[in-house]
Amino acid sequence: MNISSSRLRAESAHPFEELKNSSVPKYMWRVLRDANITEPPVSEFDIGDYLQATIETFPLTQLEAGASARQTDVSLPDSMLNKAERIVYVDPRIPYSRKRFSIFHEYAHLILPWHGSIDFRHLEEACSTDLYGQREREADVGACELSMPIQWFVRDINKWKEVSWQAVSRLANGYRMSLETVAIRYVKFDPDPCALLVCDLDDSRDAHLRTKEVFKIRYAIASFTFPLHVCQDFVIVDPYAMLSLSHSSCRLLSTLMPGVRYESMPGSQLGLGSSKEFMVEARLIREARVSMYILVWLE
Repeated sequence: MNISSSRLRAESAHPFEELKNSSVPKYMWRVLRDANITEPPVSEFDIGDYLQATIETFPLTQLEAGASARQTDVSLPDSMLNKAERIVYVDPRIPYSRKRFSIFHEYAHLILPWHGSIDFRHLEEACSTDLYGQREREADVGACELSMPIQWFVRDINKWKEVSWQAVSRLANGYRMSLETVAIRYVKFDPDPCALLVCDLDDSRDAHLRTKEVFKIRYAIASFTFPLHVCQDFVIVDPYAMLSLSHSSCRLLSTLMPGVRYESMPGSQLGLGSSKEFMVEARLIREARVSMYILVWLE
């Protein structure tokens, strides 16, 4: 997710109202209604049957080309749509939850009637246009509304009395979507003042010269009620010490628990530009890269 501003502030309007006034979600909700899908998790196969679309893996030649391109840091799609034949191609090597989001993204292209003028097989030509970027963003919104319809999601958020990684993890399991995707949606629509900081371990060439690990905020999302700015690219030095945990115990706890919770922490240590004390809960993720997801909220 790209954030154009160097500082992010909570939205002034309730995002639920914005969604209700947007045309993209309405098309997705209509499909769910007509397909008689009323509870999560939404099956990608049930939606595919309703749309008369099939899901296939990328052909072997494309996978081999993709592997080579990924080694040279070339950006490749996780999925691709052959709209004429109503086939969604997906990379079988990506995680299941990410695969589901990619499939719903391609379904959104099929559902939205004004997406008919772009052939998404011709990526090089299509990606160079502003129209393509706009429609990709619309398809992302559509993917969220197909997989996590906002009416259901807000209902399920309200079942939890307080902000926590346990709530996010349960929602991710219930909707069968990735922790990061659900955490973003959770923060955007939670009525309580909260924010999500997604930080990556600094693996630059001089990182090994440091005596302390450094995490850099890759992006931040704030709820519409969050009262402070969240600084983009803020650097958190030695977060394990800051959180009173050793590297090994943080890694161990993150595998055993939904999150590691702390009573409070000054906002200035988290790029919030305030000395106020915030509740903090962190989760360390070790996948292709080492990332720390930090939930911050006011009690």
